[in-house]
Amino acid sequence: MEEPGYLGARSALLGSGARLAPLRCHRQGWGLADADLPPPRLIYVTPSCQWPLGTIMRMEERLQLLEIAERHDAWIVEDDYDGEYRFRGRPAPAMQGLDHAGRVIYIGTFGKTLFQSLRLGFLVVPTALSETVNRAVSVTGQFAPLLLQVTLADFIRQGHFASHLKRMRRLYARRQERFVELCRQHLGPWMTVDANPLLTDQTIAPVSAVQYSVPARSA
Repeated sequence: MEEPGYLGARSALLGSGARLAPLRCHRQGWGLADADLPPPRLIYVTPSCQWPLGTIMRMEERLQLLEIAERHDAWIVEDDYDGEYRFRGRPAPAMQGLDHAGRVIYIGTFGKTLFQSLRLGFLVVPTALSETVNRAVSVTGQFAPLLLQVTLADFIRQGHFASHLKRMRRLYARRQERFVELCRQHLGPWMTVDANPLLTDQTIAPVSAVQYSVPARSA
């Protein structure tokens, strides 16, 4: 699992009895060549927008990860929680679309693209896992309301979802641009701000939380 990574996924994996090995991540990429990594059974990644660093996985890393999974007969869980909201260039393509060996389990959510209270997500699983996943879902009893599913399907089919994404990308891009501008204007002496899909900052001078809060309140 990615380190640093999403704590919710970490808790779920530990709760199911998994033994986690850290896949080191940094702003330059994923440490896939780490000799200390054991042969994996499952690999959890957020390649379209690494949580919490905001790094986007390069194509060569995606292909390398797919090769690792195929070589070790392992599964890749691709958590694409925020891939639609990229404000520069086109959204990063899903790694699942590059998978010719059926090793990727793709996770998506409408909680980010529409609204959180919708509580509706989806899985795209390899054919070899479809029956197993169907049985697991039936055991948990966690079914989304059918009326909600049909309504959302019509919303997508009629083109409203695509239009919504275009409108929200423009809106959020403007908000991000303004926020970065204010951060650089008021907090520039202490930190640099990088406008990836996620906003990240790096402290460049010693500073206390009180020093941060004063210019932030005046912005």
